[in-house]
Amino acid sequence: MRAIDLFSLKPVADAKGERMAQLLRTSAPSSASCIVPGAILEAQFETAQGFLLFTTQDVPFEEQLDICLLAPDMALRDRATLAHAYTTGTFADCRIESDSSLTFRFFGTQRLRIQLLDRPTWRLPWLGPAGVHRPLGMRRWFVVEVA
Repeated sequence: MRAIDLFSLKPVADAKGERMAQLLRTSAPSSASCIVPGAILEAQFETAQGFLLFTTQDVPFEEQLDICLLAPDMALRDRATLAHAYTTGTFADCRIESDSSLTFRFFGTQRLRIQLLDRPTWRLPWLGPAGVHRPLGMRRWFVVEVA
């Protein structure tokens, strides 16, 4: 895993009250792109599984963090959202631990870890730390856990 500066966001129309953006490759604007949640691209990493992106909605006092894993062809592989009602979060102190994991803070001082998996694994969607929300589905490409 390595930090990159390959993408930028271009806002698109809101969908169901959620800010969305077109993900553009800054080095090749005409290449494939996709729509991701968020307004601000906080961090981006290249991994063996694809691209790991951290975006925020830019909503003061009720911020949320979206974590997206994109395949090399820009297809969405997995997603998680970190949010609590009436609570703001700040993405900070992101550290790469290995080729398949990193840690960061979002809710105060609690450190969270993203552990990338070699292949999609069966996991229940409601398992995980408080404030982590996953779309329905049983297959996950990464795990969010307390570090």
